[in-house]
Amino acid sequence: MLSRAPNLHGQTVTQDELWVLQLEKLIVNSIINPLTAILRCKNGELFLDKKGVLAELIKVLLLEASNVLQVLLNDRSTNAILKPTPGEATLSTKGELDSKHIHQRRDLLNRFSQSQLMEMLYTVGHKVRENTSSMLQDVRAGKQTEIDEFNGWLVETAGYLNDDLDVTHHRILVDLVHNGNVLDEESLVEYFPCLKSSNTVAV
Repeated sequence: MLSRAPNLHGQTVTQDELWVLQLEKLIVNSIINPLTAILRCKNGELFLDKKGVLAELIKVLLLEASNVLQVLLNDRSTNAILKPTPGEATLSTKGELDSKHIHQRRDLLNRFSQSQLMEMLYTVGHKVRENTSSMLQDVRAGKQTEIDEFNGWLVETAGYLNDDLDVTHHRILVDLVHNGNVLDEESLVEYFPCLKSSNTVAV
């Protein structure tokens, strides 16, 4: 198996953990990629001022993403992913399984909270601060971006789960990238509703 191959530093993960890791990666991509593409900046420039305009926008984008993921966790479509493994089903009673998976979902709700996603994002952002995002590379090369796979997925999933889920700022990001807009930090205020208000969004 690849996870056992020397020098690859691989590890074996369960189906549900792989799903969670993929969602976390998607959230990181949905923030860093479009913002760097619009602002034409390196990854690290997004995280320089934790009290500035970008920090406020990132906070709201993470809140919208968190709300989508938390509703998704409680949707029946995730049952097949979060179901017991064959080993668990063999070794545990139904009551033990029910208790375990209640706790699992509770842990995932916390893992997908705005605050936890923010901590993860800033950690990753620091590690890749000197890098140029793939989306910025694509727009510079005149190639099609993955904005629909990242932010577009969040918008579509929100619509599938609950029409009341607010993903306004992710929808705006999709439009800006599709339209090829190039902005500076000050001009973001003209496009994003959260930046026109002095109220701080938090959970």
